[in-house]
Amino acid sequence: MIPAILQLVGAILLAVLIFLRSDKKSIQATMTVVTVQGKKNPKIKDAIQETWIIRIGLILVIIGYILQILGIDSEYLLGLSRVYKAVYTVIVSFILTIISMFIASKIAKFKFEKIKPFDINNKEDDDQVEGSIMIKFDD
Repeated sequence: MIPAILQLVGAILLAVLIFLRSDKKSIQATMTVVTVQGKKNPKIKDAIQETWIIRIGLILVIIGYILQILGIDSEYLLGLSRVYKAVYTVIVSFILTIISMFIASKIAKFKFEKIKPFDINNKEDDDQVEGSIMIKFDD
């Protein structure tokens, strides 16, 4: 049952990005992130968070499959009635989903804070990739 719960939570995290995303958010996800001189685009933080949600979801799915293949599970949980199994699954899945989303949010916030504002004069900035687009507003 534990492997199935981990697989379920991984699938829920991936579903959050696909099935629960509004059409407006889907369109925004395809827009180009353009930086402005001296600023950080908050869209970058959203992209980092989505990436970590996908990573955590896939890790949980993989761990769930590995545990299932190895036959690792809790004998106590397997002996419960169907009602208790369902309630347990819903509660644990909900908690793990919230924790995973929280972790992805904190990682995105941490990584976004480490990004330096775009500076066209700094050619050695690791955050600037070749082919980046930047808008410069004249004063």
